[in-house]
Amino acid sequence: MGMVTEMVAKAADSAIAAHAAKKAAIAEKRAIMFGGVTTSFLDESQKKCWFYISDCIEGKGGSFGSGSSGVSNEEFDKIVLDKIESMQLLERSMQMLNIDSDLIKEIESICISNYSGDLDFSFPGKDGLFRNRYYSTIYIHFGEYQLYVYSCEIDLLTSEKTEKTREFFYKDITNVEKSIDVYEWENKIKSGCLGSDISVKKIGVYRGFSVYVPNSKYSTSTIFRPGIDESIDGMIAKIRDKKNR
Repeated sequence: MGMVTEMVAKAADSAIAAHAAKKAAIAEKRAIMFGGVTTSFLDESQKKCWFYISDCIEGKGGSFGSGSSGVSNEEFDKIVLDKIESMQLLERSMQMLNIDSDLIKEIESICISNYSGDLDFSFPGKDGLFRNRYYSTIYIHFGEYQLYVYSCEIDLLTSEKTEKTREFFYKDITNVEKSIDVYEWENKIKSGCLGSDISVKKIGVYRGFSVYVPNSKYSTSTIFRPGIDESIDGMIAKIRDKKNR
């Protein structure tokens, strides 16, 4: 009886330690993901993003469903896309690049957009696509003699944005290539009453492109989603057409 009691006690201690370790891991990831951002000063859409990410950190949302917050992958995407649409980034890109619609009316601009940031702190939904608190939008405009690039990354929790612009003369471009970066990593999670470690493999993909000019290179990328490859291929084809004229 004493041996059985001792085994039960050890199992209980192991389970308690595993639970504590899991809580510590969640707290660490929460600190990295949120960076001190709380819900106190967020608007309603930002709060929903916060709770969605919180559910994902705790293994309740994303690929696991809508979690305790009730925010599904689809609702999270809609919140994000509504936010991006309200920012009128097409007009903003032209303002930042100091170009007007007449300059680029010959060839339709291309937009590449999706979640961005570190894949290790992104969450796969039931659709297999990764989501993050950061979202990037890239506009590529084709002038008569120049290529114009505008990028904007927004923090969905704070609405802070980082904007960049680049301009290239077609005659100076020596190469344009598509980049495909595949990342594989394993997360250790605790499973069962004894808290034993099991490995969960994640595979994430970035899609992007690079523009080469003498002594310089411009590169950008986002987390993969369907349609990005076609947009990048279209951009490369248009640049080559411009150079061949």
